[in-house]
Amino acid sequence: MNCKVKKCCAALAARRLAEQDPAIVEITRGGKNKSHHVLRKSDMKKVGLIAGGAFVALTALNVYSHYKVHQAIADRKVKKQLAPLREELEELRTENEALRQALAEIKPRQPEAAAEAQPQAPESDA
Repeated sequence: MNCKVKKCCAALAARRLAEQDPAIVEITRGGKNKSHHVLRKSDMKKVGLIAGGAFVALTALNVYSHYKVHQAIADRKVKKQLAPLREELEELRTENEALRQALAEIKPRQPEAAAEAQPQAPESDA
């Protein structure tokens, strides 16, 4: 009986408070676990603002994570496509280095061969 009186008194106090201050909102939940909450409208605005901010932050985080996942997938695809080209590039680099070494060996021989190939002009006794 004492518990029932407390509930009635709390409800009556909430109603009187609501009559005095129209910025009061009563939230009642029925069912097995009945509860009664009294909130000010300013508190409700704060709750709404916090919930809206959390929603916007989570939406932005979701968009960012989807972008990063998509970017990682695209990077893997590009790496797979470029693998044969990288191998070909390595082969061409080794071939280029071999040709440069062969050219370096040939270049010093050319001036010697050019000097030997030029016939000396006969001296004139005039």
